[in-house]
Amino acid sequence: MIFDNCRELISFFPDCLFIARAVVGRIRKDVTDHILTDDAWSHLEVELAELLLQATLCHRQRLQNAGGSSHVFYDFKCSAKVEANLPTQLRESVQWLIGDWQRATKEMIIRLQTDLWSFEELGAMSISDQVEKIEGPLSEYHLGSCVRRLHFDNGSAVVYKPRPVDKEVWWSGFHEWCESHEIPIVYVPKAIERTNYGWSQCLIVESYE
Repeated sequence: MIFDNCRELISFFPDCLFIARAVVGRIRKDVTDHILTDDAWSHLEVELAELLLQATLCHRQRLQNAGGSSHVFYDFKCSAKVEANLPTQLRESVQWLIGDWQRATKEMIIRLQTDLWSFEELGAMSISDQVEKIEGPLSEYHLGSCVRRLHFDNGSAVVYKPRPVDKEVWWSGFHEWCESHEIPIVYVPKAIERTNYGWSQCLIVESYE
């Protein structure tokens, strides 16, 4: 086992969260944004903390596979300031991971600010609504970016996709064409295309008993 027991794993998470809160705090200062609620920012903190924990798990697994000791505890609270006490390989991985994640997450929020005016096309929000919950990652990370689902306080949601969404836009247009010609077709979520990224309508499925 990478961690000797669940208690060790649980005790390690707060140190990852300590760094995550500092990183997210820097993003909040940079974007000076009021679109995200405190709860939404907290979801980003947990996402990054889990990513840091995964990086450490992978490093410890590599140590085990190489025959090294797995009884190593990395003090992330100190590393948040100096990072000198981390093994070189892990330190470089953490710095790279945090840098990419911070840049990509800040980019998502700026894009959110820029594209708010168009979200009513997706039936997602009005200009006065706020993001109260962020779900992610919903895909693998690519240079710190990932697919995320943003929930607004009016009950609607959109999906952020940090990649071209030309296929989604094509299917959405095809759906509209079929409807205009009274051709039965399964509903296709609408999408908004931007340069190298886009937003997709999120259908909220309600359960009925």
